[in-house]
Amino acid sequence: MSRITLPKLDKFFLFFVLVMILTSGYVVYTFKTIFDAVRESADVGAQFTEVELKINKEKLNQALKIAEDKNTVELEVR
Repeated sequence: MSRITLPKLDKFFLFFVLVMILTSGYVVYTFKTIFDAVRESADVGAQFTEVELKINKEKLNQALKIAEDKNTVELEVR
């Protein structure tokens, strides 16, 4: 029978393994949440058609024209 005594594990390695397991779980949860949000946003965008949105193109074009023609104030930097 062999009487080899193995060295005792350092507390640092046990703590390191625990932190790595918790961190990996957090990363998986985060990526799952992000990809679920992207998938949901794609589904919401596909639900609406142009008829359901009821965009008044005349008012939209008028608002864009006002925004483009707006005079800007030049600031002097001294």
